Amino acid sequence: MRKWSLLVLLLSLYSFSQNRTLEKQFDSVLSQYAKSDQPGLAGAVLQNGKVLYMKGLGVEDVETKKVITPQTKFQVEDLAKQFTVLSVLILEEKGKLSQEDDIRKYLPQLPEYQYVIKIKHLLNHTSGLHNLDPMKELLSITTNDRFTQQDALKIIGSQKKLNFQPGTQFSYHRSDTEIILLAEIVTAASGVAFTEFTKEQVFKPLGMKNTVFSNGQTMLSDMAKSYSIGDQIDYLPQTDFTLGVNNLYTTIEDFATWFQLYSSNHQYSPLVKKLDEYVKLDNGKEYASSWGKLALGRYYDHPERGLPKMSWQYGLVAGYGANVFRFQSHDVTGFV
Repeated sequence: MRKWSLLVLLLSLYSFSQNRTLEKQFDSVLSQYAKSDQPGLAGAVLQNGKVLYMKGLGVEDVETKKVITPQTKFQVEDLAKQFTVLSVLILEEKGKLSQEDDIRKYLPQLPEYQYVIKIKHLLNHTSGLHNLDPMKELLSITTNDRFTQQDALKIIGSQKKLNFQPGTQFSYHRSDTEIILLAEIVTAASGVAFTEFTKEQVFKPLGMKNTVFSNGQTMLSDMAKSYSIGDQIDYLPQTDFTLGVNNLYTTIEDFATWFQLYSSNHQYSPLVKKLDEYVKLDNGKEYASSWGKLALGRYYDHPERGLPKMSWQYGLVAGYGANVFRFQSHDVTGFV
């Protein structure tokens, strides 16, 4: 995680029959990050549920020169969304909510719109609510301004009328509004804070021991600092503290554990696999854009260079960058 040069590596994966040869090839391509005085990255490749490559390169802190390892935590921004959706699916399985529920059952502070928004509309990206980003711009909120979950909820709650009847159209593809509301529904339906629910009911059962949602109030151990790299290296502080869509800190080791669930018999594996289902309108039509088809896990599927099925998602916030490619047809996953 941090930056990405991974697609060309994954597309050349099939040329290598021995792990040592593969490791040397990856090390060669990623060598620019293997510096003892500059921010680096962590990357991994899985095939058939087995780790073929996992390594940290560079340092997590340019002052202490502490090196990046597979246990170093990074912020992954949009890659957090799949865990918010999974949290809702877990609560549904436990009987704590239904996708047919009116969201105001859990969020009564929201306006009474002209149409009912159901949980399924948030999950399927069809709510009719505004994209949060342009609303922030109208309010002159920049990336340098501290922005919290409560700030987001206040802006979302200011929308009195919907853009369209829920379930009849898809929302803007980069909209964070619905995931933020899903995180709040997790809190209301479970009776505990979103950060606590995900810790105890998602990450702990999944064996992701170094993964946590953080609101920025607690300093995490073994966390890579966020930097801007130009003519010089500058610390770039995180300013967006929204949850569900953002502020997931995880390791390359834990993400390997996560993607191995697609090939395992874990109790949550059936729910995890549901994240691959495409979002759809109430009439069953699926979402398709130039980015590809959008899945419930908030990543995009589309063919790539002759491979029949590939999904991807990226995260980019402050000085952090993360990217995931899954080639389902060959059961290969790579992430940095």
